[in-house]
Amino acid sequence: KIDDIIEFSGVAKYIDTPVKRYSSGMKVRLGFAVAAHLEPEILVVDEVLAVGDAEFQKKAIGKMQDISDSGGGRTVLFVSHSMTSIRNLCKSVIVLENGKIIFKGNVDDGIEYYLQSSTDESFRKKQNPVLFDQDSSKQLQVTRIIIKDELENAKLEFDYHDQIVIEISLAVRKNSNYYYSILRVNDSLGNVIFVTTDEDVENSKLMGVKKGEYSYAINLSKKMLKPGVYFVTVSFIEKNIGIMHVIEKGTSFSVVDNFTNRSLKGLYRKQAMVAPEIDWTLK
Repeated sequence: KIDDIIEFSGVAKYIDTPVKRYSSGMKVRLGFAVAAHLEPEILVVDEVLAVGDAEFQKKAIGKMQDISDSGGGRTVLFVSHSMTSIRNLCKSVIVLENGKIIFKGNVDDGIEYYLQSSTDESFRKKQNPVLFDQDSSKQLQVTRIIIKDELENAKLEFDYHDQIVIEISLAVRKNSNYYYSILRVNDSLGNVIFVTTDEDVENSKLMGVKKGEYSYAINLSKKMLKPGVYFVTVSFIEKNIGIMHVIEKGTSFSVVDNFTNRSLKGLYRKQAMVAPEIDWTLK
């Protein structure tokens, strides 16, 4: 099967070059090609998709699917921190912590369990509001971020139907003709759900501002975000000068949905980035 292995790996041009001169990506490509073509009963794949170009990753996923679907009872044990790859490839999930199994079950529940119990937990435990240390060297600085509902209650968990308000407090220490602001919201997989800027809203621009304290109230659309954990990044820029202050993943919040039919049927767990309520008219 050597010809198939070389063709699959994509390193035919360098096959006579000593492996010690290969890059780490080339080694992984060739190693995976060898393992995948030897028809093992169990193929253990550890973060192989962390290297290689998009074409090779697509081939590797296809090969692993062929191995597991070939009907010969063969198993692929796929180890990864890429939730997207796990969702696309796997039929069941095991979550490990300190060498022990802490979850075993279906893919969607496993991903949700992992995200909420590990990497996101530090964000979920953040205080609300989040206060930032004063830095007098910054001419514009975020001093506080608070997430609340329409009744001004500080919250970190919202129902799908709730109004979510992100309030950002600023200290402006230098007069400027034109500051502008950007807010980005990411989901727990790192996908950018939306970006908004005050440049789109005429009466909200920080134009001609003098030194002082300011605050933004940003109202997110109701019935838009599907259940999950979301992270808030804010950036403030002085036009023609550059970035004044960035708070990357400064705070987080979660959305739950226990009432709509879509939640009960699990329709948007795989199939959507957002979950807007859309009118249907039957005539």
